[in-house]
Amino acid sequence: MNMLKGSSIVSNYESDIAGDYGSSCNKYRRCSMNYIKVFIFAILIVGCTNRSGQNMHENEVEFYTIDIEQCLGTEQTVLMSDIADTVEYIVLKTPDEVVITGIRQVIPYGNYLFIRARGVIYKFRKDGQFVRQIGARGQGPGEYLIAASFFIDPQKKEIVVGEPNQLLYYSIEGNYLRHISRQFSEFALSDSLIWIANYPGHWEKFEALSLTTTGDTVSSIPNKVYGTGQDNGYQVAVTSRMSAPFYHYNGHAFYKGFDDNDTIRKLSGAQATPYAFIDFGKYKLPLEYSPGTSGFATYGYKYLGVPFISEDADYFFFAPENRATGASDFCLYNKKSKCGFIVTDENGQGITDNILGGPNIKLFWITGEYKIGAIEGYQLLESMEQGEYSPIPAFKKQLSGINDDTNQLIILCRNKQSKNK
Repeated sequence: MNMLKGSSIVSNYESDIAGDYGSSCNKYRRCSMNYIKVFIFAILIVGCTNRSGQNMHENEVEFYTIDIEQCLGTEQTVLMSDIADTVEYIVLKTPDEVVITGIRQVIPYGNYLFIRARGVIYKFRKDGQFVRQIGARGQGPGEYLIAASFFIDPQKKEIVVGEPNQLLYYSIEGNYLRHISRQFSEFALSDSLIWIANYPGHWEKFEALSLTTTGDTVSSIPNKVYGTGQDNGYQVAVTSRMSAPFYHYNGHAFYKGFDDNDTIRKLSGAQATPYAFIDFGKYKLPLEYSPGTSGFATYGYKYLGVPFISEDADYFFFAPENRATGASDFCLYNKKSKCGFIVTDENGQGITDNILGGPNIKLFWITGEYKIGAIEGYQLLESMEQGEYSPIPAFKKQLSGINDDTNQLIILCRNKQSKNK
């Protein structure tokens, strides 16, 4: 929970990942698609068809509608071998004074993994060997109090780290380069512009802004709830610990927005084009119950948010979450069939690991080469002890070196080669 007065933020980015999306919402069995609404919405927003009813032009993008009620009413098993060629658990080896837990972001780059955990950015080799910390905690030049998010600019070969009051730039080697002073919550890079986002409470005029590298505003996304809420001096912005309003896919940046936002926009420079619609149905949080109102504390448990979303060529990956309790379901949306579902089997939620024979895997970060998850060492051991799994000998051998004191592990699933061609 973030407490805001005006635009001052006291962040909880350092809190642990409670439950690691292990708890589940009630399973809703209603499967329905409002095709007329979807069709009209797609035409009005993105113009997927022309007046004569012809198919989309090649340079137009397909528009998706993710029906949350339908997703929660459907269950399906997904085998890891269908989406990945290999699965590897990376044990992060660090000096005694460095403990890695509460991982919020993982970005592979070349032979390295860059990881954000408990408000700090670290650089590792892909074999898990610690290289260095990026930047330092503090308020001096090149220092940050908390790293709220980060991205890697592949063109400039720079690491861009965001904290609530500035963007800091480092070389891939970790050397401090420069900074931009600006207040925001999250950010992403699109072409030569920087998109920033604030939690869109009624006190914020814009959900997101695009900026030049010198900090000048170029374009904006208006906040549809601006000025409509209650003002008690302090405002409460409730977000999941895994909230990620931006993501990247296929060389483009996308603005998903915070948990309650229902429109995903594809960013191209200063343009923000609607790309997908999250239809919450009866689980859409009403404005009168938004965070900062007494209604949220009383009725918020009835509604859902989507704190993060990522995608590959075949699926959207996301976890609808109860806005009050934090309970969630791990879901996929199939782009071809236009249907979503809870990913589960007899051992529970997650993708069935038929490669290593280990516990089910939940994937949070998707890149062109990998699908990535994270798990605590003790949770992996508990899953193996309690579940009906058949780990292959090589995985059994790796498990022997894991104990309760092991750093959080990275689960690196290499995408099927056919998906990358």
